[in-house]
Amino acid sequence: MDENYRQFIHAFFSFLLIVFFLIFGQILTSYFLILVLVAFLFLAHFKALRFQIPFVDELLDLLERDRHYPFKGAILYLIGALLLVCFVPEKSLVLVSLSCIGFGDAASTIFGRLGKTRIWWSKKKTFIGSLFFFLFSLPLAILFKGISSLPLVFILAFAESFDFIDDNIFLPVVVILLWALKVI
Repeated sequence: MDENYRQFIHAFFSFLLIVFFLIFGQILTSYFLILVLVAFLFLAHFKALRFQIPFVDELLDLLERDRHYPFKGAILYLIGALLLVCFVPEKSLVLVSLSCIGFGDAASTIFGRLGKTRIWWSKKKTFIGSLFFFLFSLPLAILFKGISSLPLVFILAFAESFDFIDDNIFLPVVVILLWALKVI
C-alpha cells in the first residue's frame, strides 16, 4: 500500500465530488453518493466472503490500509460526504467542508508523517500535519465562502487532530453540529 498514492486518490475523488456537486446540486449528489456507497458496500461484502475480483483485488493491494475491512476508508468517506450533502443546506458550507475533508486531510497525512512533534492528545497526529491540513484547506475554503470560512478551517484542522474516531465521519459531524448550533 502506497500511502501517498492513497491520499492522492482521496484528494482527487474529493475534487470530482466537488465538481459533481457544483454541476448537479445537492439532491443529485446525494443520490450519486448513495449509489456509489451501495456499490462499495457490495464490493466489501464480496471481498469479506473472499471472492476474487481481479481489478478490485489490485486496487485493494494498492490502496487499502486494512485488508480485514476492505474499502473501509472509501465507505467512511462516502458516508461522511453523504451526511454533509444531506444535512447541511448551505451550498458554500458543503463545498468548504468537502474541500477540507478531501485536500486538508490528504495533506495532513502526507506531510504529517514528516513531523516529529506529536500532538499530546493524539498518538498518531503531528503539529505539522495539522498545519498542512489548515494550509491546504484554506485556499478553496476562501474561494467557496470567503474569509469568513477561516474559523471553520481552523476548527476542522483542530478536530482532525483527534484520532479516537475516523475523521471522514468526525469532521462532517463537527460541521453539521456547528451549522445546527448556528456557530458557522
